[in-house]
Amino acid sequence: MGVRISAGEPGAGEFSQQYIEGEHFSVSIVANRVIGDACLYFSGKPPLVLAVNRQNIETKKDGSFHYLGGETPVHPPREAEIATVAKKVTEVLGCQGYCGIDVVVADKVYVVDVNPRITTSLVGVAACMEEEIADILVAASKGQGPDQVHLSGSARFDTSGKVIRL
Repeated sequence: MGVRISAGEPGAGEFSQQYIEGEHFSVSIVANRVIGDACLYFSGKPPLVLAVNRQNIETKKDGSFHYLGGETPVHPPREAEIATVAKKVTEVLGCQGYCGIDVVVADKVYVVDVNPRITTSLVGVAACMEEEIADILVAASKGQGPDQVHLSGSARFDTSGKVIRL
């Protein structure tokens, strides 16, 4: 929201950064962290990647970007690299529970946004996942999240939460 491509200088209250051309993905991930002694600590279990998701991004004539939903799970050629970057992000930032990590894949994997909360892609992931997401989140909060999840098929989803199984 409020993101656009512009050749001009940033306006009041805006900042600019280099635009990276590439493929848009997000990673749905659960960090296994435990709350104890008034702080968070890792349980020893690595973050669990639920799925890599393709993001459908539209660029309007005025240069603004609009997120239209996506598809999950997807398996791009650099899936392992995307997952590794997302795991590192959750560890470096100290994320707990569900996170959505937005990336652009170009010459390398660029992290665009970190959402330490439920994201739209979870509706698609949950539609394909055999496990219950609530059970996974509760277990992860105790440092006991699963080592993997089981996905069946794929789904498309829009920004209103509508899911179409493929």
